[in-house]
Amino acid sequence: MKNKITILIFISFSIGVRLFSQTNADTTNSPSKSTYSNIICLTCPGSNWDSTANIEANDGHYANVLLAAASTCIDTNCYYSRSLIASGFGFHIPLKAAILGIKVEILRNFDIGNCISDSIVELAKNEVGISSGSQPVGNNYASSTLWNKFNGPIPYISYGGSSDEWGVSWAPADINSSNFGVFFAVKNTNSKSTPTAKVDHIRITVTYSTLTGVESEIRSVSDFLVCNNKAENSLELSFDLETNSNSAISIYNMIGQLQFSKELRSLPGGKNKQTIDVSNFIPGIYFVRLSANGGELVRKVMIF
Repeated sequence: MKNKITILIFISFSIGVRLFSQTNADTTNSPSKSTYSNIICLTCPGSNWDSTANIEANDGHYANVLLAAASTCIDTNCYYSRSLIASGFGFHIPLKAAILGIKVEILRNFDIGNCISDSIVELAKNEVGISSGSQPVGNNYASSTLWNKFNGPIPYISYGGSSDEWGVSWAPADINSSNFGVFFAVKNTNSKSTPTAKVDHIRITVTYSTLTGVESEIRSVSDFLVCNNKAENSLELSFDLETNSNSAISIYNMIGQLQFSKELRSLPGGKNKQTIDVSNFIPGIYFVRLSANGGELVRKVMIF
């Protein structure tokens, strides 16, 4: 059964608009800043990483952390590491884009033991960064599977993907922030071994969608989107109009095909609500376009 999704779109004033076409794009960047988490938590236990700047390029030079035997943890002599933090990825996602997914790739290896696994693989959002002392956000994609030892070329290990937002809602400004990044930590599972975990490079690929040809200038900071997860087959829209207006609602799928349209004539200024039956929609990502007062807003929604 599909979910009932509520969209709150507040419009103060907007101009522009004519065409709608949807384009997906990928962009992959490397970090320009790196450190480990004792910078933001002086009292947190965990082994320290050295040479952290080595994760900024795929060049065979490693950031390293020596791990104590499993279950041993005294200050920085610990079987798990502090978080290795990569940030400053320098993305320039268009501000009107919709973020579809984020993929993190890590080149990693170890010296001895075959006993290392991930502990933390999480993203840092806009307000979560090295200087704030905050924690990572969203899903932790750390794997409990023991790492493979590579004696030749090392492959990138991937986390997330082109349609995975890690359980977090992202705006382009979040991705473009210098504080956007990755927290990565590891642990030793062997009580008789003290291995060294090694990371050569971390990179991030962001997949996003742009609605080309839409030239709206929204002169308000109060527009936003809220989704709830009630098991219904309808899409509910609630929006404020500054004045009486002829409006229209359109829904497009991921490849820009029109799935629904409705003209809304002579709507009064103030709060308005519309309910749309989406019971026949294929589950997936859609774009809802609201046209009013000579301009428009486009929002991404999930239909389940």
